[in-house]
Amino acid sequence: MRERDEPSTLTLAWERAALEQDGFVVFDQLFTPEELREVEQIADRLLSSSSRSNHDPPFRRFLRDMAPKEASEAGVLDGVYRQPELEYAGCLAPELLTTGVFRKCSQMAKALGGSISRRFDHLIYKLPDSRTATPWHQDIAYAKAKLNLDTKALHFWIPLQDATTENGCMHFERGSHRTPVRRHGQYDRRTGGKGFQAAEPELADAVSCPVQRGGLTIHTPRTLHYAGPNTTGETRKVWIIQFARLGAARLKVKQLLGEAPGPLLE
Repeated sequence: MRERDEPSTLTLAWERAALEQDGFVVFDQLFTPEELREVEQIADRLLSSSSRSNHDPPFRRFLRDMAPKEASEAGVLDGVYRQPELEYAGCLAPELLTTGVFRKCSQMAKALGGSISRRFDHLIYKLPDSRTATPWHQDIAYAKAKLNLDTKALHFWIPLQDATTENGCMHFERGSHRTPVRRHGQYDRRTGGKGFQAAEPELADAVSCPVQRGGLTIHTPRTLHYAGPNTTGETRKVWIIQFARLGAARLKVKQLLGEAPGPLLE
């Protein structure tokens, strides 16, 4: 874990080596409290009840509930969403892409992966006393093509508060990105979407990665990972940004095809 200043001033040799060897890396104290507060205010507005009631399509189309369909747990948002996830948050609220957090992540992504840009992002809120864990999986399981030809793709996991073992920090299986893609099973989420979980994952080298507010984790699409339940009384808020080759162009095509949204109109 490293304390870092501006990503543009870094060689990031140690971090690049960690990504290649382990499939993930953890940073501490990259963002200021003011930068995180700016993102949190936008994220809270997006996931507020007023936003949901004022914006049906396209907002509701990209709002998910991460909780499994059969889950029964405390903590409900407006009686509906227990673990809300908003896909393409940066498309719905482009002001997220002008924040210091996004600028620093973009700089770091280019320093680590070369010519890569944002192809997807989403917000995930684990509500207080949520007993739903995000099961072990590889993000490539969600891709239509499992060959993962984009070896430079990187996924940034940015907590908006301290991420702890109690509120659902990230866990990684060290070196799992260098092995064949695991077989994944599907499960139904409460709003009808599909979730994926690795079948019988090997966890000999599982690492828990608590992150102080201001830090983040970065992993590859092939890295096996997990986030536990939130057993605290506070919501665990995370912004996840995926960077890939031709990411911006691919995202623009998705918008033209109606597979990704445009900005919400207030």
